[in-house]
Order: sequence, then C-alpha cells, then structure tokens
Amino acid sequence: MTAETRRKLIQVHGSRRSGFNLPLMRLINLAAVASQVLTGEKSMPVVVTLDIQSAEPQERNPIQSFLEHFGRENLGGSSYGQPRLGTNGQPIEDWFNHTVPAFMLFRTYLTSSGRRLTKCTSDYQSSTEHSSNVDFGNPPLGGADIPLYAPTNPAFGENNLRQWLIGTNHPY
Repeated sequence: MTAETRRKLIQVHGSRRSGFNLPLMRLINLAAVASQVLTGEKSMPVVVTLDIQSAEPQERNPIQSFLEHFGRENLGGSSYGQPRLGTNGQPIEDWFNHTVPAFMLFRTYLTSSGRRLTKCTSDYQSSTEHSSNVDFGNPPLGGADIPLYAPTNPAFGENNLRQWLIGTNHPY
C-alpha cells in the first residue's frame, strides 16, 4: 500500500463526515505497516484522528495549525498523519520534541475549552530514538530550540507556540 493510497483511504473512511470508522482506520494502518515491512520502506505511519463535540472552525483551525507545526499532516477531516507524505525531512518520530508536546497542547485545549472529546485514536507504528553516545536522534530540547514545521493553516502562530513551549516547566 502506497502512502497515497493510505491517505485516500483515511480521507474517505476517517473523517467526521464518514462516521469516523475506528476499526477500519486501524485496519488501514495495519495494512500500511505490513506493506512497509514487505517493501522495506523506512517511514512508519502515525495516524491520529480526533472528534471534538461542537467545536467551531475557529477552534479547529488552531488545532490543525499546531499539529502541523509539530510535523503532522492533515489527511482530511480530523485525521492527521506523520511523516508528511513525500518528505524526507522527518526521518524519525521525535517523541520528546513533537509528539508529547502536541498531545500536551491538545489536552490543554480540551481542559480549558470545556469541549468534549467524543472520539480519539492514536495509532503509532513507530519508535523514537536518541543516543548521545553516537549522536543520533534528538534529545529533549528547550522550547526555543525545538524545530517546527511550516503549517498549511497559520491559525496558531509560531510565536504563541514557542511561548507555550518555553512556559511549560517542571512544578518542583
């Protein structure tokens, strides 16, 4: 299964308009992983699907924007994938600097907005890697140093995102 085929299947079966078919989404991801193992592809799919009750476009746009800043690609509706299709700029999944902060910010949005998360899947067939002994992967970086990606939707400004990252501190 090519990345483009996976994207099209997710667009059709993973959007809010299609009824958000979670078992089918997992089957699509499993088929994508099997295909990648058989063909020797390097990147593994990461797909996150979200459904937020009563969220208006002015709320959804910043969510799309900050997820794109952290390297996710909108696959249609409320489905996001990583790595971005057709890119080589994301060789490994960076959990310290992209995945965890993206979920922290999404959680903060939910708890402060009062919106109800009605459905969410996070399907990862990946790992994050870092070794300072061989200078591989990325260690946890400060908010000012995390590499961000250019979003297609600029509704969540990079400066606001960096300020949030810098302001996230350990409480002790």
